[in-house]
Amino acid sequence: MADEDTTNVIVTVEGVDALMNKFATLETQLVELRGDLVREFTDWQRQDMKRRYPAVDDESQGGEATVATNIYPRSRLKRARAAAKSQGRAIRRRARVAVGRAGSSRRPILRPELFDSLVKRMTVMVEDALKWP
Repeated sequence: MADEDTTNVIVTVEGVDALMNKFATLETQLVELRGDLVREFTDWQRQDMKRRYPAVDDESQGGEATVATNIYPRSRLKRARAAAKSQGRAIRRRARVAVGRAGSSRRPILRPELFDSLVKRMTVMVEDALKWP
């Protein structure tokens, strides 16, 4: 091989400390974003979905931040009250309704305008929380 043809190149970069400080600041913003994500998701459920008791499952692991909730097609409280109120009538009605029951609805459980409001809220939250230092 040609060992005598080897050339050494020395590269010097200045200002790396300032760049590393910017990355550290950005990392701090990302850590704080996790808490903001849960708060904003809870606020969306209270204000836009009109939930009295918002349910948020924080499924964050490692470097990933994930929140989730269950959305039901109808109010569970209305069904529970109706069942308790008319136990006797429900049995008679169930026999009649079961014969002519239509299939499940094809409408989305979450209305498109609620989904759009969630996307807008999350976009604004991320834009406010993450700024290049």
